[in-house]
Amino acid sequence: MLKIITFPIWGIFWLLFYLPGKLIIEFQYLFPERGKVVGSGRRKDSVVAAIIKSIGFWVSVIALILFFVTMVINQHEKDAREHKLAVSGEMQ
Repeated sequence: MLKIITFPIWGIFWLLFYLPGKLIIEFQYLFPERGKVVGSGRRKDSVVAAIIKSIGFWVSVIALILFFVTMVINQHEKDAREHKLAVSGEMQ
């Protein structure tokens, strides 16, 4: 881990940000794809590669959360429309 961070709270945030990328790289190192053994060994101790993979991980987590939130909001709006139609008895 980088030695620049001195405050404990920043260390926790850094660990939460950095850990997924480091775990992805370790998994790729332990179980490399066919023909990619040298590349996985080269990336094993690379902080830059871990940061890039961490950014990709967190972007996909945020996209997944936004997707589910959008689904829930749309379902709520659909239920509200159906309820309004059922109460008023009107047809569209």
